[in-house]
Amino acid sequence: MVDEQQELWMHKIRSFAEPLQNAEYEVFEADANIKRLRARLMLEATASGCRSVASQEIYAENDDNLHEARLELAKKKGMLSGLKVKLDSVKVGFEEWRTKMVNAREEQKRYGESIKDANGKPTNRWRMKHFYLKQATIAEIHEALEKGKKKHRTKLLKELKKRKDKDESHKDISGQLS
Repeated sequence: MVDEQQELWMHKIRSFAEPLQNAEYEVFEADANIKRLRARLMLEATASGCRSVASQEIYAENDDNLHEARLELAKKKGMLSGLKVKLDSVKVGFEEWRTKMVNAREEQKRYGESIKDANGKPTNRWRMKHFYLKQATIAEIHEALEKGKKKHRTKLLKELKKRKDKDESHKDISGQLS
């Protein structure tokens, strides 16, 4: 099932290949059209008496066709950028899904217990096994104090103190009964 979901994500990402390719081609084509139109307009400027390059450029820049070609290029670049943003959002979605899958596997390793079938064999299914500190043995608490995270230290020490107080109160009661 995970492989199927991963393949679906990959298919979504691959589906952007052709539209991106077409958009890139259209951007380069529009840019080439601008260069060709500008060169043609500068040649026309030469024929109409503009001798310097600066005057030819001014002549070309004042043409409405060049302006329209540049607007077309900007529109195609915008479409390309939009496709790239959509592709990035799909990639982010994939990364989020992948992170959730990794976290689920880690949770299963740490806190899960497998569900057994009628014959007592483990299946691929699992359920969360909730951990209560009061269920831990004293040895486990001491191990967690040594190797565990510092932020859990106060909880662990309180639990040890509670158990010590409880044991002392049981000893007092049993001593009075004897």
